[in-house]
Amino acid sequence: MSDSEDNVIEIDNEENGTSVEENNNESPPKEPKEKPILETSEDSAGFYCTWKSPGNECWSVDCEPCCGSPCNGGDGLRCFLCFMCCYLCIGSYHYSQQLNQDCAIVNHFCLFPLCLACYRRNSRVEFGIGNTDEGFIGDYVMANFCCLCSLGQQLRMEPDPEKYLGWYKEISGKPIKLIDDEMKFYIK
Repeated sequence: MSDSEDNVIEIDNEENGTSVEENNNESPPKEPKEKPILETSEDSAGFYCTWKSPGNECWSVDCEPCCGSPCNGGDGLRCFLCFMCCYLCIGSYHYSQQLNQDCAIVNHFCLFPLCLACYRRNSRVEFGIGNTDEGFIGDYVMANFCCLCSLGQQLRMEPDPEKYLGWYKEISGKPIKLIDDEMKFYIK
């Protein structure tokens, strides 16, 4: 017998009287793997420090698209001044937009410092980062203790910086609500 004949086994199927040949060299067909839930690396606490591109690692110093694409001094200065002077207004406005609500003083402005973890979680949901049912502790830690890195990661994911830097144009001329009837914190 040749080597190729040694690897073939004949199996009799007693039920219907047929025989089947199997080759020992071939492994059984593999079932396709399911797509993983997470597209990012995550530790057990759900910190989600590494997001898919363009968010990348939270410690990345890439300032696009917030500071222009490609990064430039004029857009960079605008971004820096907006966030240094008006971060609470920008963050509150962007948070309200995530929730599909008009910006309200109580819902978004006053509660925003307390809702930084919700803001980060909503960004993860919006851009499909990680498991949306987990990671609140990690979001809380990242948003409150690594806020600059976390914010940079969130801003890099937003393709249109006018969505948050254009907040003043969007709210000027509109009456500002004191409180929205529906108190929401998360997007689904």
